[in-house]
Amino acid sequence: RRTPAQWIPRADLVAILDEAVRATASMGDVPGPPVARVYGAEVRQAAAVEGTWRVEARTEKGAVVLQAPLLVGADGLRSAVRDALEAQAAAQGRAGAFAVAKQLPCPSAGLRYKVLTLPPGMPLCRRTGAAHDPAVAYVLRSAPSCKPSLRAGLLPVRSAERGRSANFITRDGHPLWAHESLAQMQVYLKEAFPHVPLDAEHVGEAELERFARARGGRFPAPQRCKSAALVTPGEGEGAPTAAAVLAGDALHSFPPDLGQGVNSGLQDALRLPPRLGRG
Repeated sequence: RRTPAQWIPRADLVAILDEAVRATASMGDVPGPPVARVYGAEVRQAAAVEGTWRVEARTEKGAVVLQAPLLVGADGLRSAVRDALEAQAAAQGRAGAFAVAKQLPCPSAGLRYKVLTLPPGMPLCRRTGAAHDPAVAYVLRSAPSCKPSLRAGLLPVRSAERGRSANFITRDGHPLWAHESLAQMQVYLKEAFPHVPLDAEHVGEAELERFARARGGRFPAPQRCKSAALVTPGEGEGAPTAAAVLAGDALHSFPPDLGQGVNSGLQDALRLPPRLGRG
């Protein structure tokens, strides 16, 4: 008997994690939640200094400096934390310890993608004007005259109150990426999807312009690092020790069609606490 698979939209997953963080407010003797959330931060520099990791990040509100004896780097495929660990390991005479150990071939590696958010209740057919069913997966196919062809996938959701994501995935050089203005994208989508109202009137001018300007991302090849953790002893006997560990895409990454990216990251999070307790 197979375990049913469930797809959780990013916004819902973030809401679940936020709720878990708020639940920590009752932990310990310090008023307020022990976990602070800082969104939209870009790690600029990280280094172990005197038994403590010092992380400098930039946010919309300015620079932020965080310090802790343990650093968990879960900052994605282009991990700044992993780069910092590699520099620290090189200083210890272990250059290459955090390089990619193995990269596996995969047909979807290198494909480009970007996402268009469709508003709640938006029809997917110009002719009938019928609204989409949130529980149904859809593939929007371009008209036969569109060369090369283009498709957008909509995964099922429990509720479409926040709208749905239309995922566009193409090879390099597809015409989709050549249209970077609102006017250009409107013309291109109307020609590619004359049967689907992917226009400013239905999608919204701001969202369509954001979609046109977005550079999207690329699917990575399945890969992993040589090392997952680094311990940096302090100077002198009895000095504190700084430790760091990688998790999620910073440690191992998969293209999304394998369905293992967030799943493996959550497994990392589940397996880390018991190992910290042993230390």
